[in-house]
Amino acid sequence: MKTTSFRLPAALGLPAVLGLLAAPRAVLHDLELIEPETGLNAGLVVVPLVVWIVVAVRGGPGPFRLLLRTGLAYGFHLAVIHNLLWDGTARLGGNLTGRLSGPAEELVLRATMSLSSLVTGVLVGAACGAVAWLIARPKWPARQEPPAEAPIVGRVAPGEAPIVSRVASVEAPIVSRASSAEASSARQAPFSTENRRLAAGPP
Repeated sequence: MKTTSFRLPAALGLPAVLGLLAAPRAVLHDLELIEPETGLNAGLVVVPLVVWIVVAVRGGPGPFRLLLRTGLAYGFHLAVIHNLLWDGTARLGGNLTGRLSGPAEELVLRATMSLSSLVTGVLVGAACGAVAWLIARPKWPARQEPPAEAPIVGRVAPGEAPIVSRVASVEAPIVSRASSAEASSARQAPFSTENRRLAAGPP
C-alpha cells in the first residue's frame, strides 16, 4: 500500500516554521496565562524576532522577502489562534451596538480579528526584514563589471600576424626591389659614358 506525504515548498516551509516561533505568546495571552508587563512576555516577543533576523541574514540575499513571508505566516497563525481561543465576549460598540444579530456580529468580529492579525504579522515581518536587509547588505559581494573589449587592432585570429606586421612585411620587399634597381643603375652609369666616348671616335 502506497503512502503519500505532504511537504511544504521550500519557499513556504521556512516562513511557516519561523512564524510558529512567535505563536506561543499569542496562545498564552489569549488564555490569560501571562501578563503583558512581565519579562517572560517580553522574551516571548523579542526572542522569536531575533531568530528571524539571524536566519534571514545567514540565508544570503533576499532577507526582506523571506521575513515578509514569515510575517504573513505569523499573521495567519495569529488569526487561527485568536479565532480558536476567542471566548465570544467581545461586542460591537458605537453606532453598531445592537444593530446586528448575534451570528452576524460574531462573523464581523471574527473577520475583523483575522484581518487585524494578518496586517500585524505583515508589518512585523516587514520591520524585521528591513533590519535584516540593512545588516546583510555589506556582506553581499559587489557586482562585478564585465571586462572591456579589446581594441580592434589587437583582436587577431590565433596564428595570424597583426595587421601592422602584415603591412610591413608587404612593404619590405618593395623597398628592397627599389633599392636593388637604384644600385644597378648606379653601376651601369660609368659603362654607358665610356661607350659613348668610344662611339664618337678620337677627337
